[in-house]
Amino acid sequence: MKFYEHMLELMNQHNYKVADVSKGTGIAYTTIDSIIKKEIDKKISLNNALKIAKFFGVKVESMINCNSNEVSLSPTEKKVILAYRKKKQAQEYVHRVLEIEFGEELSKKEFIGEM
Repeated sequence: MKFYEHMLELMNQHNYKVADVSKGTGIAYTTIDSIIKKEIDKKISLNNALKIAKFFGVKVESMINCNSNEVSLSPTEKKVILAYRKKKQAQEYVHRVLEIEFGEELSKKEFIGEM
C-alpha cells in the first residue's frame, strides 16, 4: 500500500475530507488533494508526512510501511482510553455495557492492567 492509499484509508475511517486534513495539518488543500490523487506520492516532503501522521495519530513509519494492523485513534478516542485505564469503576461499567466476558486465556486482571 502506498502513502496516499494509507492516507485515504485513514480519511475514510475518520470520515475526513481533504479540507479537514488540510485544516488539521496546516498543509495547503491543493497539496493534500495532490497527494491523494497519486500525483506526489514519491515526492511528499518529510515535513508533510510527519504532519499528516501526527494528525491521524499514527507514526510516520506506519504511513510509509503501511502496517495495516495499526489502529488509528482520534484524539477523543485516545482520551477515552486513558480515562478507562485510570478508573477501575469505569472499566467494569464499560465491560458490562459492551458485554465483554473474560475467558480462560485472558483474565480480568490481565485485561485491565496490561492495555
